[in-house]
Amino acid sequence: MRTGASVSPLIRIGIVLICLASWVAAAQGGGKVAKPQRLLDPRTSWSPTKIPWSNEKDLSAVARFCAERGLAIDDRGDGAMRVRLCGGAKLTDLDLGLKNSDKALRLLDEWTGCNSLFVIRPLAPQDVYWVVIFATRAQIDDWIDWCRQHKLLAPPEGGVDLAKACQGFTSIRTTYGHIATIDPLWDCKSVYATSCMAVDAYFYERSAIAPSWIREGLAAELQLMICGRVGVTSVAYALKDKPDSLGWGSIIAQLIRKRDRQIRPASELMRTGLSGLPNLSYLQMWSLCRSLRTSQPSIAGPANPFARLINATANGMASEAAVAEVYEATEPRLSTVWQQWALKQK
Repeated sequence: MRTGASVSPLIRIGIVLICLASWVAAAQGGGKVAKPQRLLDPRTSWSPTKIPWSNEKDLSAVARFCAERGLAIDDRGDGAMRVRLCGGAKLTDLDLGLKNSDKALRLLDEWTGCNSLFVIRPLAPQDVYWVVIFATRAQIDDWIDWCRQHKLLAPPEGGVDLAKACQGFTSIRTTYGHIATIDPLWDCKSVYATSCMAVDAYFYERSAIAPSWIREGLAAELQLMICGRVGVTSVAYALKDKPDSLGWGSIIAQLIRKRDRQIRPASELMRTGLSGLPNLSYLQMWSLCRSLRTSQPSIAGPANPFARLINATANGMASEAAVAEVYEATEPRLSTVWQQWALKQK
């Protein structure tokens, strides 16, 4: 199936636009400016949360807004990701998205050594991830205006109101949109939103921004594994003339064989943000992320390499320094090893 099949270009644009979890995160390569430092001892527990990242304020605001407007609220799901339907919104296959989000969180946990980085057990109500869906464009626009009136959302910058142009926005463990832009690609949207909210929460709680290559790479990989395609990407990549996601591996391999100038060094990809991203760099971010995640046998516990990488970057280490420490790879060997792996992909 081709990405966005049977969906109009306008709907596809709307879907991908609402999926940007943070405009700040999309504009940066992630992490904080910090000198290289030794990673935490893998035998010790993960570093503690610095900033409580609770959904309570957002959910209370939605309830208040809906009460004022006379909009019904219908909460669905009992897992780590749930859906709040507002104003009569209805999803064609709500259960599919809930199941996909559960799969995404289980895979993220497996890939990071079952350390509960993204879902703390027992699950507290304030740690649940929510997709809040309104029934109409008018309702989501009204919600955006209401949030600004109550100082819950920053005013628009420049000549474009990004929240309204994107038909939604993302806040603390919550993402907002309306049914017409979410329903057509709900299978992929549920995975992308859950992955990005989970990764963002782990980083934000530690006063950091997730590196784009990790955040988007994981979201794309999860969609491929669960949905069989990448139906939703960051707003910065949404309008690119991107190739079918089923062939991303072979496309990167062909470019490497040709020594195409579009292939970038691994270290450059790690430093690259999503703003102004070249067409094929998004595919390379996914490829690089996947290659490191699968390069070593899965290890349960704090010694898991990919978990150590995420923990290190969330605590201030630049991606290159963290990869050098965890995987003992620096340039030019880092790019060589990645490209040798990529040549074997289909």
